[in-house]
This record gives sequence, C-alpha cells and structure tokens, in this order.
Amino acid sequence: MARKRILLADDNRSLRVVLASALGAKYEVTAVGDGSALETELATHPYDLVITDLNLPKCSGSAALRRADEITVGQERITGLEVPVVVITGMDEEDEEVRAVRRMVNVKEILFKPVDLDDLCACVDSILAGDPFDIPPEQPLLKTCVMKMKKVLVVDDDPDIRDLLSFAFEAVGFQVRAAATVETALELCQKTNFDLMLLDYALEEDIADDLIEQLEARMSKEAMPPILMVTGYGDGLTMARYEQHPEVKGIVNKPFEPESLTDLACGLLGVTSGANMECTA
Repeated sequence: MARKRILLADDNRSLRVVLASALGAKYEVTAVGDGSALETELATHPYDLVITDLNLPKCSGSAALRRADEITVGQERITGLEVPVVVITGMDEEDEEVRAVRRMVNVKEILFKPVDLDDLCACVDSILAGDPFDIPPEQPLLKTCVMKMKKVLVVDDDPDIRDLLSFAFEAVGFQVRAAATVETALELCQKTNFDLMLLDYALEEDIADDLIEQLEARMSKEAMPPILMVTGYGDGLTMARYEQHPEVKGIVNKPFEPESLTDLACGLLGVTSGANMECTA
C-alpha cells in the first residue's frame, strides 16, 4: 500500500528538516518554504494532509489554502474540504488570522510553536486514520450537503480553462478538482470516485486517449466516470473515434458557453442544475 502523502510548509529551514524527519519514517513528506510553493504543490499534486505555518513569505499559509481547493454550498464558500490541515504557528491564539483559520472546516488542529514532536505525530496519525470529510458536529447539514454533491474532474493544461470550468461547475453545486497533466489526473482518480470528467483532447505532453487507455487499464468499467471531451479541433474530432471507449459520452467544441456545458453535464448525470446545493435537515 502506498504511503500517505504530507505537504509541509514552513519558512524556517531547520524546523522543516526536523518535522520532515520526524514524519518521514511513516509518511511521504514534501517540504516547501513559502506560500507560492505551497499553492503550486496543492494545485498540481494530491495530498492526504497539509501541515503549514501561517506566516509564510510570498503568500500566507491561510491565503494559499483558501485559493487551493474551494467549493460552494448554496451561497456559502467552503474551503479545502478534501484536504485536512494542521496549522503550526508562532502567532498568538487570539490573533485575527488564527481565529480566521479556526473557521475553516478542513483545519483539524492548530499547534503553537515551539511544536512538541510527539504531539504533532500523534495528531497526524489520528487525522490520517480518520475521515477527511470529518466536519465538526455542529455542522451536520454541511457534511450532508458536501457528501451528496457530484464530483467533477477537470483535465486541461490551460489554467484559464481550468478556472473557468471549475467556477462554472462549483456555481451550480458540484465539487470540482482540476488537473493539468495525465499523471495528476491518474493520481486523483485513484483517490476519488468522480461522477464526471471534463477532458481536454490536446494536453501539453499527451492527448486524451492516453489518459482514457490508462484509466481503462487500471479501473473497472463500473468505476470509470463518464467523459465529456473538450476540444479546439472543431469537427475534426468525432464520436466515431471513441467507439471502443463507451465512457466518452460527448464532444464539446471550443469556444463554449459555460452554462451550456453545465446543462449538458447535469442532463448526463440526471440532476437539476443547483440540485446538489438543496439540502434540508
């Protein structure tokens, strides 16, 4: 079984080395020294846990987390539900930034420097042995909503297209993850059962067929998500090309209207636009 992956962010190199060494015997640890690197890692690789300082150069830890993985439940923006976080900080417990991150549902623990290594390791073990969707008991309705939401994977090497599709699908009540490469998409598919994949035909180093064939080799037919192919090749790409890949359900030509694509996806999945957000007690 593959070791679980931890992303560690702190601008103090000595502390990074100590923490990485303490956790590295049991987990795969990637360590970075600033908020920009934290954002990049979260955008390009899936992790099981993030451990971050709040006061990072280039971008604060909390800002990086907010931008890394957001979804919408109704009119409420919820951050980072799929990646649990442990915050380590030298700030005072009553600092405004510390109070703000306490409200983030994915922040499972806040530890204050100097960090006790035994406490940190015990905290990490407990979180990674549990449910990453573990939302505080005072928010049961939120957890119900999130667990009911359809999951969409956007695979496109153009960051503007990824952002456009992510925003469009989040706005109508979907959970959205995004990948720029076949490698990242494969990693995400091994961790999450997606209800739909939006797949760009021409990626930077591969074409969509490469990802489809690798998924078919690794996953059962039942686990394969339906795929909507997105292409800039116009009528040059037809469904006849994918007769051997029944999971490909349609081809969408660029440029497209985001609303028409979300309507197509909702029809394919048999849900009403926005229905994922309609939760009642």
